[in-house]
Amino acid sequence: MNSFELSEINIQQIKSYAPSARKKFLKNISAIFDSYNINQEDIKNITPEQLEKITKASPARDRIIQDIILNHDNSIKKFKESMAYTWFDRFVALRYLELVPHGFFGHGFRLLSNNHESNPTVPEITRNLSAVLHDFRITQFSDPLELDQDVISSLIDDNSTGKEEEVYRFLILQHCYFLSKPLSIMFAASDDISYFFMPTNLLNRETSVIADLVSNLDEEHY
Repeated sequence: MNSFELSEINIQQIKSYAPSARKKFLKNISAIFDSYNINQEDIKNITPEQLEKITKASPARDRIIQDIILNHDNSIKKFKESMAYTWFDRFVALRYLELVPHGFFGHGFRLLSNNHESNPTVPEITRNLSAVLHDFRITQFSDPLELDQDVISSLIDDNSTGKEEEVYRFLILQHCYFLSKPLSIMFAASDDISYFFMPTNLLNRETSVIADLVSNLDEEHY
């Protein structure tokens, strides 16, 4: 499979679920945003000269302020809503791609869910980390992801020493970076500001926006 056809997804079910999902994504995004300690006065007081000097190499906080001004009409609310919708769309796309016939992901494991009914919300990829990292092909058409052996060993060790969330976030980000080329309408290059706002607590079954999405969008509708 070389293309992504959104029309193949049951749009009506997504529309029905989207309002409640939006609130959960927005709550998560807002908590991340608050950690940057940005308020409306910060946006109001920045000068055009200061704004012009902000680059992709600038601190995250400065880049966020710049993005709010240039792309969201100086509105923190609009910015947070945009980030929430961005990540909702990405996770819906990733969910679709893990379910397409014969599998889109070359490593052969589900990224967001598990096809075992006894534990459907524990991502299958987290239970097969060693196999995935030693031959990490995002899709069946791509070359293996080039990871240093020390990085592989570190990630595998971290997954067994309480850093499962950190490792899982790494895996999701690598998929997103790769998909920025074939699916640029949804995914972005690694230096995009949206990655500062990837939702947190993704492996917590009670609060994870991924677990909620998997539970609320029926598999047969993809």
